[in-house]
Amino acid sequence: AGVIGPDHPAHPIDIYAESKLACEQLLQGSGLQYANLRISGIAIPEFLDPPEPWAFMADQRIELVALSDLVEAMVSLVGRKEAFGRTLVIAGGPTWQVTGREYVRRWGEIMGVPLEDMGFLERPGWLNWYDTAESQALLRYQSTTLDAFFLRLRAAVEEALA
Repeated sequence: AGVIGPDHPAHPIDIYAESKLACEQLLQGSGLQYANLRISGIAIPEFLDPPEPWAFMADQRIELVALSDLVEAMVSLVGRKEAFGRTLVIAGGPTWQVTGREYVRRWGEIMGVPLEDMGFLERPGWLNWYDTAESQALLRYQSTTLDAFFLRLRAAVEEALA
């Protein structure tokens, strides 16, 4: 299966996703100038407690976006007329394209939590791998690699323990 791009049909799996799709449809029919952002899950190094369970399956393809990169995308979007009327997928980029197991294993190594102590969903969550070429070309926001994020997480843990 390929990556999910801005033209990929949306198939909501919960009320949250249904509400986002309804908002997209309202904007498209409103006559207002808009840019629609489809934002992947957000990775924040200062959140040190693991979710229980993680919001994806162990073997699921996931691609998150660092909070700092999301902020950069949103700031870059301000006044960007080329984005009007478009749907842009905002995610971390190719270095973030891993499986849930790989992400959680790396997270757990830093946090001192073994992978076998982590819980995963038993059905796919709403994450996948994404085609962010268009959003990256327009907004130039992907400056945090997955490795750099994990370095930030390690620094946040060390600061919390100091």
